[in-house]
Amino acid sequence: MDPDLELLEAVAVGDEHALVALIQRHKEGVFRFLYRMLGNEHDAAELSEEVFVKVWNSADGFRSGRGQVASWILSIAANHCRDYMRRQRRRPWISLFEASSGRDEGLSVSESEADPSADTLRTVEMRELVDRMEAEVARLPERLRTPFVLAALEERPHREVAEILNVSEKTVETRLYRARKHLREALGEV
Repeated sequence: MDPDLELLEAVAVGDEHALVALIQRHKEGVFRFLYRMLGNEHDAAELSEEVFVKVWNSADGFRSGRGQVASWILSIAANHCRDYMRRQRRRPWISLFEASSGRDEGLSVSESEADPSADTLRTVEMRELVDRMEAEVARLPERLRTPFVLAALEERPHREVAEILNVSEKTVETRLYRARKHLREALGEV
């Protein structure tokens, strides 16, 4: 059974303490997802708050048996992020190695993993590679970037990504394949 279901049911009848508990459980994951999509800490924090306002207002609309509460919350975050990006009409910047937890969770080598005794040229080359990767992920169309961030960077199972995006698992796999292919081509098989 979904451990968040009782909390969400309590939120649906107006229990603010249940909402606080849901926020405590999911705020870091929602923020990290939004930060990776937008690349801006301020925007991610603001949108995170708005996501939980939507959770509060929509709690009675959740249908148990159609998925996990955590996936439903991320689905709200993904939709809200998509709407925000459309309103902004700008290309978001994604940081691949920074997360709200302070841990390095990147695609490749992060700054903290670089050998401090390594020669300066190698350090500069690695930084340039990370910058190129970030830029190319930011250039992905939103329909490829969102599943890529959720599956490759957030390490969520394809089934859950499909549930969040309201598409089939096969669609998720196809979009991930296309995103990775685009990145390989753009980065020249780094």
